[in-house]
Amino acid sequence: MGFFDFLKRKQLADYYDQPLIFNVDHVFRKNLSEVEKGDYVKLWTKPEMDRILIYGSGSVGGDGKIGDVPNKYVRVFQKHLLSAQNIVDIHGFSPSNYDAKVIEVSPTHCQLLVTLHSPEAIKQRVESFNKEQQEKLKDEFSKKYKMKKPVEIRFNQADLRHVDLHELQVKIFDKEFYLNRGGVLIQLVDQNNNIITDASSQGSTIIRVIKGYYNGQQMEITEMNKTAHGIKVKIGPKQES
Repeated sequence: MGFFDFLKRKQLADYYDQPLIFNVDHVFRKNLSEVEKGDYVKLWTKPEMDRILIYGSGSVGGDGKIGDVPNKYVRVFQKHLLSAQNIVDIHGFSPSNYDAKVIEVSPTHCQLLVTLHSPEAIKQRVESFNKEQQEKLKDEFSKKYKMKKPVEIRFNQADLRHVDLHELQVKIFDKEFYLNRGGVLIQLVDQNNNIITDASSQGSTIIRVIKGYYNGQQMEITEMNKTAHGIKVKIGPKQES
């Protein structure tokens, strides 16, 4: 690459808040059947990687890969995705600093529209999202609710080598915690209240557990299974003996 070509290379700020359309590289055809036009997808990378992977919105634990971001965008996209200036601390909620939407899909082809948000836009998105989530949670927590059967929740990976699974308990926080956080979170703790693992990504399911608890139901673990990517736990109201 010549000197003048280098000068012409776009910098990260040149991409901010500008919709960009491209075809997905190295399409993983097996998973395209799960993707629909209008779906939002996730971009994933790490500092030591020289590629950016694309996953379906419902993907968990590495499943659901759709393909790769084209090589010509990897450098600038990766800089944006991993940039510390785009990490906004709002009590644990980490907003996406981009939008990636499927605009065309077929059994062999997928086209995305991606927007990298500027730090100013991210701040506005966070404030708006947080306010919206607080109002939704206030509304949900005010409703009467009786949980009838257990639900399955996927918790994050944890070192369970020295943990007695039968002693684990579900930890649910008070309403003020969730309203300040702008999102839900439950934990698995041992008898000494040491945190073993947590879950926050399955909002609607977790809310059912929290609402049952707020309406006077005592929650218990009815089933627990370790998986390659975490722990699947069934949680439900404690049955009266």
